[in-house]
This record gives sequence, C-alpha cells and structure tokens, in this order.
Amino acid sequence: MDPLGELEDSLAYMFELQKTQSQGKYINPLIDELHKALDNYREDTGDLSDLIDALSNAYPVIENYVDTYEVKQKMDVLAGNKGESISWYTQSRPSNAPAIDYASLVSEGDNDFVSWLSQRVGQNFTKLDGERQVQILLTEQGQKELRVKLGVHLHRNPDFLLNLAMISTKNFIRLISSRLGFKFEKKQIAKAIHHHGKSWLDDSLDPFEQVEKLIAFLDKKLSPKGHTIEKLLNDPIAKAELEKSLFIQFYNSPEFKNREDDGDNQLKMG
Repeated sequence: MDPLGELEDSLAYMFELQKTQSQGKYINPLIDELHKALDNYREDTGDLSDLIDALSNAYPVIENYVDTYEVKQKMDVLAGNKGESISWYTQSRPSNAPAIDYASLVSEGDNDFVSWLSQRVGQNFTKLDGERQVQILLTEQGQKELRVKLGVHLHRNPDFLLNLAMISTKNFIRLISSRLGFKFEKKQIAKAIHHHGKSWLDDSLDPFEQVEKLIAFLDKKLSPKGHTIEKLLNDPIAKAELEKSLFIQFYNSPEFKNREDDGDNQLKMG
C-alpha cells in the first residue's frame, strides 16, 4: 500500500465512527476538513502543508479514536517521501470534548468480531489453531471492516493479538511485521520478547555474539513500527518486562557494554 493509503488506513476506524447519515459528512467539522485534505492530496489538488495542517487541527478528535503514534508515523513516512519532516506537537483536548464510550458506539451484534471472522472463513474461528487464526487476520487485514471491528474488539480485549503472538515465535514475527504490528503496545511487545527470547538464541555462538545477533534481529523486525530494544528499555513498563529476560540483563550489563575490552567474559544462558 502507498504511504497515503497507509495513513488513511490508520484513520479508518475514526472515520467510520464519525460518519453521519449524510453522505460524505462527519460529526466533527475538523474531520470533514481532514477528509477533504486527504482527498485533495490524493487528487493532487492539495499540498502536503494543507494535509499536515488539517491533521494537526483534527488531532484532539483523532486521539479519542485511534493510536496517534501510528498516525504520526504514517504521516512522517508520507512527508519523508517528499523530503519533508514534521515537528509534532500535541494539542490539548478542548475542555468540552466528551470522553468516548466505545462500548456504546457499536451494538453487541455489530461488534462480535470473532463471529464476523467465523462467517468470513466459514469456520469457527475459536476452534482453529493459533497459526491458522493469525493467517486469517493477515489475509483479512486489508479489509476496512476488519480494521473497524478489530479496533473495537481490542478496546474490550486488549490482549487479543498478544495472546496469539505468545503461541509461537512464528506468530509473533508475522504479526509484528504486518500492519497489525501497530496495534501492539510497548509492554505487550516486551512481554512477547521475554516469552520467546531464549528460543531465538543461537547456541553455536558465544554469549556476546548470541546477544548481539538477537538484538540486531529484533531491532530489524521492530524498527518499521517505530520500536527498537533501546526504545523499549526507555519505557519504564516495557523495561520492567524485558529485564526479566537473562539476555536483556546481559545486554545491559557492564560486561556486555565493555565487550570490546573484555571479549573473554562468558554468561551461561539458563
């Protein structure tokens, strides 16, 4: 998908819930302006600055509905392709802006994500093995309806994707490498890394090489989603989870940090 499509994808859930009965109209005028700016940019009748302004103005509304980190990252990629960079700032939410009650936005019948998936594939989704469930999600991830329903489902069941990622290293890598990877919170990524960490270590290497190789591998998988091991360690909650792992403890140790001066240190990964 092109960068503009990726940006629109990150905003799809908000647009869906902001729709009015009038065709092409949204509840908040700022969302109307943002939608127009997106259309104009796609049709080459608007420039990047107009789109950035519309997105910034609508930010207090956007943050009520979707992961603004993902939105910002998609916008950064779009701007980067034009040789531009964006200095982000967070606008404060207006005092009269109501809190969003997601549970009341969609009826129980419309929000039954698992039943919807089961109908899509003609099988009981809950009876399928974890790898098959992930494959279905990856196959359907381009569907706008999945993005909307998954957003509501994650609000009610925040560990839905994490539970699938914990089943196997294959599931975790496939999910985090897809656009669904943007749905993971930092602490969830850290929990999955701690869970799977030992299985990624290459026993044919010495401890220093093991950890170097694993950190490089994880950074490569995480960086497209804006994460690295160092960035996760800068988050207190994610750090607490990561530091349960022996390889992260070693990574943070003086022995590892000074490995160029002392290459003979050894650590048994228990």
